[in-house]
Amino acid sequence: MFRSIFLGLLVPLIIVSPVPSQESLSTLPVDLTKENVFQRIWKSDENQLSVSRRTKTGEWENPEADILLDEQVRASGERAIDLAMRPLFHKVNESKLFDPNRTYVSFMKLLDNYAIRTIDPEFTTEEEEAEQQYFLSQILQTRPMQIARNYINQTLGENLSEVQFYQVLHRLWFELYTNRGTIDFCSGFEHVFVGEGKYKLLQDNKREIFGDVSGYHSWVKFYLDEKNKRVNFRGYNYDSQGTMNPNIVTLQMIYTVMDTLGEPIAKLFKRKSGFFVGSSPECEMAMATIVFFESVHGKISDKRQVTINGATYNLVLYRSADSDGSRGDFIRSFYPIFLGLDGVEKPDMDPSIDEGLK
Repeated sequence: MFRSIFLGLLVPLIIVSPVPSQESLSTLPVDLTKENVFQRIWKSDENQLSVSRRTKTGEWENPEADILLDEQVRASGERAIDLAMRPLFHKVNESKLFDPNRTYVSFMKLLDNYAIRTIDPEFTTEEEEAEQQYFLSQILQTRPMQIARNYINQTLGENLSEVQFYQVLHRLWFELYTNRGTIDFCSGFEHVFVGEGKYKLLQDNKREIFGDVSGYHSWVKFYLDEKNKRVNFRGYNYDSQGTMNPNIVTLQMIYTVMDTLGEPIAKLFKRKSGFFVGSSPECEMAMATIVFFESVHGKISDKRQVTINGATYNLVLYRSADSDGSRGDFIRSFYPIFLGLDGVEKPDMDPSIDEGLK
């Protein structure tokens, strides 16, 4: 069972902020089902930022939205061709994004704790561990994470206390593991929210280095990288009418790895990447953690179809792989695939498309 694997191996962690009161927990919905839990999490996301796209005539649907998303044009599919003339994020309300009372600030402090190159060793310093603990303590007080724990306990038969849930989250998202017995220094947080690069360093430094990036399913990370000229939006890359839904982006991108002086080292291509837009870190982690538990309990395989605000998605979650190829005990990847609007069930997508987003 999941509990015997995880809780027996976990060490106590210090919770640096007050846990939710019984009064706040009593206000959570008790009629959580597999049909409504993701809508409840999304609706409860108090740190969510509003998003607007452009209309067909080029105006903003809601000029006052926190995020103005400029998807522009379909990507070419080629590494060397850039058809998007402007950044993806036309505007982000930074007064909300950098508000210390919201969870984005503690989330952003974690983004520079990782080496982008997959074969480079990773070590967690005391300062980084403290940042992880503070972030987890902060998000555990939010309603999305409380709803996730309630659902996991009530519907999947777990019995996780607040502290146990904290410890499980730390293991799932931040503990380093070896994937497939050959890829060291992996973590769920790094792959999902930061991204991992594959490229070879050249000795002569005369040729441009190219490679690929996997993971990288965070709108916050993309916005910060775009603002700092580290990522180049190449256009949208949907298989459905994605530009009609402002809360998700599927795109093509080039990520530039830079040295400490800001000089480019390598350019990493991703033909297709996808992430929610406007949702808070706790909202995304709550959804992913539920899908992980459903996978552990045999309710799903690698994807979970859900409807949120009239939009249908596949929530794709890959677990780590053990050396024998069996599913492991960590989160490897998590991302959404948009299937259609109006809550109408759409045909499932080809598994090869899911793999391409990974």
